[in-house]
Amino acid sequence: MPIRVSVPATSANLGPGYDVWGIALSLRNTFTGNRREVSGSLCTFDFQFSELVRSTAGASLNGIPQDDNNLVSRSYRYIFEKAGREPVPIHVSCEVNIPLERGLGASSTAILAGLVLANEMLREIYQEAYTVEQLFDFATDIEGHPDNVAPAIYGGWVLSVWDEAVNKYKTFQLPVNAPVKIAGVVPHLSLNTEKARSVIADSFPMEILIAQSSRMALLAHLLSLPHWSGYEMENFHLALDDRIHQRQRAAFIPGMFETFAAWHRQGCYGAFLSGAGTTLLGFWHRNQELANLDLGYELGRRQVTSTPLLLDIDRGGLMIEKD
Repeated sequence: MPIRVSVPATSANLGPGYDVWGIALSLRNTFTGNRREVSGSLCTFDFQFSELVRSTAGASLNGIPQDDNNLVSRSYRYIFEKAGREPVPIHVSCEVNIPLERGLGASSTAILAGLVLANEMLREIYQEAYTVEQLFDFATDIEGHPDNVAPAIYGGWVLSVWDEAVNKYKTFQLPVNAPVKIAGVVPHLSLNTEKARSVIADSFPMEILIAQSSRMALLAHLLSLPHWSGYEMENFHLALDDRIHQRQRAAFIPGMFETFAAWHRQGCYGAFLSGAGTTLLGFWHRNQELANLDLGYELGRRQVTSTPLLLDIDRGGLMIEKD
């Protein structure tokens, strides 16, 4: 029977939370797997790309592998190798709504889709399966860091903490009670994670670490509150003032900080670079009308086109359906 896996977009870092937390967003990729009996590639694919993906990706969509070099296929094989079982050929139909290489967790959705499809095949054919916690460990192993895969699995805002005693990450759901939504723009600029990480220093002065930890604590505090005082609202932007990665990556996105300043004047509480970039997002009041705002104005002044993105926080996380 078909197995359908739906995985939300995610935004990692959220300013000062570099590599430690991420939040799930109301935009999803869906992967439907059907068992195949024919030989050849382990996985075959067909793709449907949304207009958002097409408008932000350009010709790069033509380079997506449609064989076993695809990230879905590599993750699918990973499970069978872990289990010591013969892989089962599968065809995967991919509905892609999350822009690629824009810091919105598209690669995490592919990894999780491959792992879950394989896990459900193990369950169906061999009557064995891995737990959700084990799938999280596998996905982190493949991705290299947990800040996207954790919220993609569990939904909401998730903190990942490395526990040396057991040599693994542990996850903690953080409350988001503030009356906010998330909106911003997807610049038509690609930036792969390796290049974005290359500009990050290996160590930082003590004053930067202190500033960073204070802002992380402030963001966790403010988003946990259902109501803000005027003072808290006025100073929300401090909670997103990162010193480790955003300033270093701004060179890849002309007009990034000018965009943040313009949004602040239009009512945005605070803005941040999504993941490694290039998507720019901000926290806005849940009831503020944004459709008439030109969120990409400052980018456009610098000859960078972009597509607006109006989102909410996704609290459902990864979903599996069987017809």
